[in-house]
Amino acid sequence: MGARSEIINTVKEEQIIAIVRGVEEKKALKIARALYEGGIKLIEVTFNTQGAEKMIRAIKREMGEKMYVGAGTVLDAETARQAITAGAEYILSPSLNKDMVDTCNIYGKVAVPGIATPSEALKAMQVGADLIKFFPAAASGADYMRSIRGPLDQVEIIAVGGINLNNASVFLENGAVALGIGSSLVDKKMVAENDFSGLRKKASQFKALTE
Repeated sequence: MGARSEIINTVKEEQIIAIVRGVEEKKALKIARALYEGGIKLIEVTFNTQGAEKMIRAIKREMGEKMYVGAGTVLDAETARQAITAGAEYILSPSLNKDMVDTCNIYGKVAVPGIATPSEALKAMQVGADLIKFFPAAASGADYMRSIRGPLDQVEIIAVGGINLNNASVFLENGAVALGIGSSLVDKKMVAENDFSGLRKKASQFKALTE
């Protein structure tokens, strides 16, 4: 089984992707370690975070045998190339950009473009997406996400945006194969206060929802 299919299967098995956004570069490894200790095996660093490339390199270097490292908020092909060069193994975007998907396919990386409508979902599959990011999930709702999958049951969705401990199970129950979780998991206040034991506890709480 190739690395690409391994990652896709791991996403569907683990069901939780921790999204790291807007934190200090120097804390990236401590965040990754705490998440892993809490049971999280998938981490995503968003490219609108200062030092994102260095963070991806550092996490990949130290945690690459334990975690899969991805890049988020990737809006175009050039950023996708930068992320892949840094070591990102899966690429997520809030929008649907064919060039980004093409770049992932060229390099054999997992492409996860963002969609919000059935038409976008179908187009994403047609251009070669591996999985689809449903965004913004909480604002649109789990019922709407399920409705998209009604006629398009082949679409495998990662729900992202506003996911928390209160609504995570609802999205999984309504057909999401996984969840991307940002501030509800990677709490900026906890990170700022170096409360990595608290972060580990949050990770274990989210992980428990999938067991």
